[in-house]
Amino acid sequence: MKGLIVKSFLWDLAGKLAKQIVGFIIGIILARLLTPAEFGTISMAMVLIAICEFFVNAGLTSAIIHRSLPTEEQLSSAFFTNLFMAVLLAFVVFVSAPFLSNYLKSPEILLVSKVISLRLIILGLTIVHRSLLTKELEFKFLAKVSLISVVSSGILGVWLAVCGFGVWSLVYQLLVQSLVESILIWNYSRWRPKLIFRIRALRELLSYGVNLFFAGLSNVLFQQLDSIIIARYFSIFDLGLFNRAKGLNNFAIKYSSESLNSIMFPSLVKLRDKKEDLHKLCALAENLVSFLTFGMLGWLYVTSEPLILLLLGQKWVGSIEIYKLLCLSGFVYPLCITTINIIKAIGNSKTVLIIDLSRNIIGLVGLYVGFKYGLFGYLISLVVSGIGSVLITFFYAREIVKASMFEQIKNVAIYMLTALLTVLLVNLLMLDITGYFMQIVFQTLSYVLVYLTLNYILKTKSIVFLTHKFKHRNYFLN
Repeated sequence: MKGLIVKSFLWDLAGKLAKQIVGFIIGIILARLLTPAEFGTISMAMVLIAICEFFVNAGLTSAIIHRSLPTEEQLSSAFFTNLFMAVLLAFVVFVSAPFLSNYLKSPEILLVSKVISLRLIILGLTIVHRSLLTKELEFKFLAKVSLISVVSSGILGVWLAVCGFGVWSLVYQLLVQSLVESILIWNYSRWRPKLIFRIRALRELLSYGVNLFFAGLSNVLFQQLDSIIIARYFSIFDLGLFNRAKGLNNFAIKYSSESLNSIMFPSLVKLRDKKEDLHKLCALAENLVSFLTFGMLGWLYVTSEPLILLLLGQKWVGSIEIYKLLCLSGFVYPLCITTINIIKAIGNSKTVLIIDLSRNIIGLVGLYVGFKYGLFGYLISLVVSGIGSVLITFFYAREIVKASMFEQIKNVAIYMLTALLTVLLVNLLMLDITGYFMQIVFQTLSYVLVYLTLNYILKTKSIVFLTHKFKHRNYFLN
């Protein structure tokens, strides 16, 4: 079991890194070919699609993974529920597109929203299959699927952008990516839905998934709210700058911990009856995610200006300060999702709902106060509300992870302080280097050296663990 978890983690990490690197490169090419306004248009259309995608899932993914042996009745009932919701919501997006276009005063969004709604139906066909593959830790295959879909759709998107298709190059890229993923997953998966639908079977899955559904719903609504406000009260151009900066930030922050977290839930489910191993894994995950997250955050902040100017060009210079402020709040997602995965695996979905509702209430207050001072006021409020979100999560998790709030904060704070000190030292070392590329190289090498050295001097749990496992080639729990 231990070897399987490690192997799955490594494949998932490799797959996500490869997918994101390729996607990152394609995104850079498209950013140079297209304008911030065109990125803003697709971003606004995807706000509505992202909310609908969550409803298509209906909380059934986690329920299928959590159940030891889901029955054929449960799986088929879940499949037809997902597909019905997908078709229904695609229709809703189609008929509501004129309202969205009028609300945002953007005629381009009208047709874009209608076409991109097809993505929902494609998604509805593969949710159960993907859940089963995740449950069985088939991350090697899923990694290959992700990479193939990103490469094929990315090549198409770049070709269309060169040919002058504008925002439609982004629309077709997203649709083809989803379609390729769906075809490959259906071809590989051994499971096929049967003509069975039982309300009772669906209710059995929803008894676990309903709290996670409402928790996730509050999250997805809150996460998309800033884009709606920016598009409505600022401009589609500003939204393009914001989302491009957010995308660059998420490339490192989200995916520095996402592989570990994607493995975490199914792995913890398998260990939930082994309390000692479970608590060891919880403590290890918290330390490793903090080490990766704060390390990445500091590097992103240090290299922000030359990185954006080199990769995206001068027309995206307005996103630099947005990007820096997003770096300061980037710790929230990795830290919170790690702890929430632990709680989900144990089966306490009600606590997950309470945590997410509490976090989003704090976030809404920050959003309301922040936007009174403009876009940058909102970005600063993300830092303050983010600290509150992490503290709320640690408070509710203390009994489950068998660690007090103080212990959890201490585990995280050491990496945060190490990253802050590293940023200060690297800035002091900064030489007058010409050329964006050489600036990035110098800053990156300096940052990595200082960050690892400080962790080694302080004997942080992550560096001790990684050093020990590397020496003994024994990569998981003893």
